[in-house]
Amino acid sequence: MKLNVLLVSDQVRGIDGTGGLGDVATGLVKALGKREDLDIRLLMPGYQQISEKNLESRFDDVVIESLAVPLADRIVSLRVCRVTVPTFSPDEPRVTCYLLCEPELLNRRENSGLQAVLLARGTVAFAENCEEFRPDLIHCNDWHTALIPVYLNTVYREHPYLSRIATLYTIHNNTGGAYQGSKPLNEVRPVAGLPNECYHPGKTRSVEFFGQFNHAKGGIGFSDLINTVSLSYADELRSAAFGGGLDKVVEERASELCGIVNGIDTAEWNPASDAFLPKAHRFCATDSPGLIRQQKVGLREGLRRWKDTQGNTPFANVTDDSVLIGVVTRMSEQKMPILLPLREDTGLAVETPSPMERLCEHARGSERPVQWIVLGNADRSDDRGQRYVSRLQRLVANQPTEVMFYDGFNIELSHLIYAASELFVVPSSFEPCGLTQLTSMRYGTIPVVRNVGGLRDTVIDELDAFEANGFKFLERDDDVEFWRYQAEVPWAAELLYQTLLRAVDLRGNEVRWNQLLMNGMRRDSSWTIPAAQYRRLYEEAVQQRVRLSFSQPQSPHQLARQIVAVREQFERLIKLPPSVFANLCKFGTSRFGAFTLTPVFRSELQLLQECGYISHCPLDQLPPQGDNLSQHLWITHAGLDFITLRSALQQLVNTLGTS
Repeated sequence: MKLNVLLVSDQVRGIDGTGGLGDVATGLVKALGKREDLDIRLLMPGYQQISEKNLESRFDDVVIESLAVPLADRIVSLRVCRVTVPTFSPDEPRVTCYLLCEPELLNRRENSGLQAVLLARGTVAFAENCEEFRPDLIHCNDWHTALIPVYLNTVYREHPYLSRIATLYTIHNNTGGAYQGSKPLNEVRPVAGLPNECYHPGKTRSVEFFGQFNHAKGGIGFSDLINTVSLSYADELRSAAFGGGLDKVVEERASELCGIVNGIDTAEWNPASDAFLPKAHRFCATDSPGLIRQQKVGLREGLRRWKDTQGNTPFANVTDDSVLIGVVTRMSEQKMPILLPLREDTGLAVETPSPMERLCEHARGSERPVQWIVLGNADRSDDRGQRYVSRLQRLVANQPTEVMFYDGFNIELSHLIYAASELFVVPSSFEPCGLTQLTSMRYGTIPVVRNVGGLRDTVIDELDAFEANGFKFLERDDDVEFWRYQAEVPWAAELLYQTLLRAVDLRGNEVRWNQLLMNGMRRDSSWTIPAAQYRRLYEEAVQQRVRLSFSQPQSPHQLARQIVAVREQFERLIKLPPSVFANLCKFGTSRFGAFTLTPVFRSELQLLQECGYISHCPLDQLPPQGDNLSQHLWITHAGLDFITLRSALQQLVNTLGTS
């Protein structure tokens, strides 16, 4: 079954995206874009202010000049533009990304309920009106897109095409209201345009949650299938500690939930061809451990020379003889409490020494001194995140030769840190998947992680197996009661310190250290396996949607609307240029002839057959799992071409017109 899939995300790496959400969107579609059984494209808000540079021409290729989108009591006109996602190597597929543009409402990312409503309604309008691409499935990612399945299953549930579009909702992070799009009900409800049935308290298929408008709850409740980004996080979501209050809602949909561990873009993150690394110091997994370690030391010169936009050199004090520990992170309540605890994290009256400070003090004057290099920043609206930044800046001021920090984000610098470091620390309170530990292993940098979520699934502790690739810690691992809490910070901070001591001490064991380094580099962290898993999930979601569509009784009014809409669809097909027509209908070669229909058209034809409107289509002969209709429809010869197909569709239109 060849599918048309529209992946919708608020961020897309290479166009506008600085977090893991954008990395996943880009990496997944590039991997799936290589498959012949899938046509996958992206859609995102076309913000005027974006993170990437040199994309001023992104609005030049206009697909739809004016797309009418209902918003509250008015109609907003969106312009739909098309851009190609940038590539890092010549063998990467060219993936199309559609941008929904409105200069005022989508000027910059605000993470507002209004923007989420506009993205969802704009996506549905695009699916209905875009003639060059008709999705069979919409892949929704995180709360910004969560209302898409809500609209399809409520406002458009009687629409002959939109009601048949399958949906997959991927939870990238659900731990807390900020990650769920929890907004004041009186702020979002007036603009959402959803029926009253969507606001029933206590219902799974509802957007109301304790008096708030909860976008993520809508996505979880209304999607055909749900997945998250690691196996362990799929389990954790059903616990009070990590469910963000929605654990009971997730439990209700547990039979439709699965976990798929993310991959990384191995074309971009490749130490053998990384454009941000000096050619003389690149390396690969086939090199000897000794050469790799030598190259990593050589990369420290790049860190020392790196300058920010003001000409400052924040990493000038990096030395060649230290154990270099890297951190690339967002300064937030999720990432920082265990590494750099504040008083509110520990519950103590005074600020206690952090694991960073304690490790530096322990290693001071030893044969293996320790240096920390940190890249990251806090959201400007996150007061607590800003306090982590302030504490780290004080640490830099007091220990400038041991702790170095750049407050911001820079892609070149991140590549240098991954490549030059020896250890990489990810002590998250919760971590749905995590990409930084995968990237660090790709560059021969050994991760030290807290044993939760995707960190649990991807890192093997040095004490556990010969195949180990890192170090892990977790307080009360075997205590069921632990999962009532995300972390006990004082205990976790102590365990992090002890694990760092263990890691630094193992640095002297060259044989075992080299094993960990090479095991990490040889790990397959590409999108190959996850992409195949998503392909299966897409097909399951489409099949579930088809089963649901045919299991629901149809009223005469619904049937009449569907008949008219199907006739209009085929009339539009007949009028399309041959090249566009062939693309829509999946025209190509196969052992039966040349033609396959999308599952949407297939299901419409089947409905017409069952209702008695088409008598000359032997749909009862269709193979249960097949979608090649060339020998089962009204045309059976192998020499099918688009002219013959058009003629056949014209006959079908005439039949529908006289029914």
